[in-house]
Amino acid sequence: MESHDASNEYIRLGLEGTVRGVKLETDVVEHPASSSAEHAVRHTNQLRTFIGTDASRARQPLARDISQDRAGRDSVSSGVRLLGSLCRTMTIEQEIARRRTFAIISHPDAGKTTLTEKLLLYGGAVQLAGSVTARKNQRATTSDWMELEKKRGISISSTVLQFEYRGYYINLLDTPGHKDFSEDTYRVLTAVDAVIMVIDAGKGVEAQTRKLFEVCSRRGVPIFTFMNKLDRPARDPIGLMDELEAVLGIRSVAMNWPLGNGSDFRGVYDRLEKKVHIFERVTGGMYRAPVSVTGLDDPEVASRLDPGTYGQVREQIEMIEMAGAAFDHPQVLAGKLTPVFFGSGVNNFGVQLLLDSFLQFSAPPRGRLAAAA
Repeated sequence: MESHDASNEYIRLGLEGTVRGVKLETDVVEHPASSSAEHAVRHTNQLRTFIGTDASRARQPLARDISQDRAGRDSVSSGVRLLGSLCRTMTIEQEIARRRTFAIISHPDAGKTTLTEKLLLYGGAVQLAGSVTARKNQRATTSDWMELEKKRGISISSTVLQFEYRGYYINLLDTPGHKDFSEDTYRVLTAVDAVIMVIDAGKGVEAQTRKLFEVCSRRGVPIFTFMNKLDRPARDPIGLMDELEAVLGIRSVAMNWPLGNGSDFRGVYDRLEKKVHIFERVTGGMYRAPVSVTGLDDPEVASRLDPGTYGQVREQIEMIEMAGAAFDHPQVLAGKLTPVFFGSGVNNFGVQLLLDSFLQFSAPPRGRLAAAA
């Protein structure tokens, strides 16, 4: 009786594991020398432990040395077969849900390829970030693989880069920014589920950005905006956000806020978490930037900025908290609202915040209607 009870709970826990997204192997390994009650109880405990573990272990095999006791073995085996069938169905849904396919678009020289490389760095796909203008002692960027791209420092063809990060399977497409190669970019934009639009914070919205935005807007593609190059003299962040609505006709919501700009750029304030991220520069931006996370009222924040900049930052944050647009996830997915992130791709400031938020708020692949021939 103890064998049957434990076997039934084993099946119940197995189904619970399936609902929670745990993929289990379906092989039954038999050990004839063991008693049925002992093994059924032990495997119930094994599965109970397995379900409680982190999702990153979900693909590790779980051996089942079920005993030769016919009733206990048949009961567990039938449950395992049912579990295997359910797992195969769930796996398709899970695989779709964890995929993110997106392109990075911008006007030439806004920092699109540099940001692509830094997303690879923070996603763990590369350990050392390359440079668009690589010298002899530096490696070139991963996406600019053609010799002409390396020599000219521009993207000529689209490149898809695949990597896994925190349970997501990511297809990242780096597209050409120059209008001479724009047809390639237009084709890529028919295959993506979202885009990151990179804008040079010192220049604002430029001609090629407008054209690429219009292509995405017509298709209702969700657009996330990265205001880049805050390590250089930049325009007023509120003015940059106003320009998105005035020029592109899309409402914007600031997800973070810059602390200074140019040589005084020190980090960003995360509006969702109410935390300040203060970064340290690293040589050539080749490694992840060390970061300290604290509150806006921490004296360290004031000590890193000059009094005028600190006071201005606090005023701007209070202003956007009171009068700025609220984050509306359905509007983002509909392409009607763009989340805005500030940072510096070359120095790795704000890159991880962009990556993590994008994966959290973007959508997996969706069904599409095909036009009749």
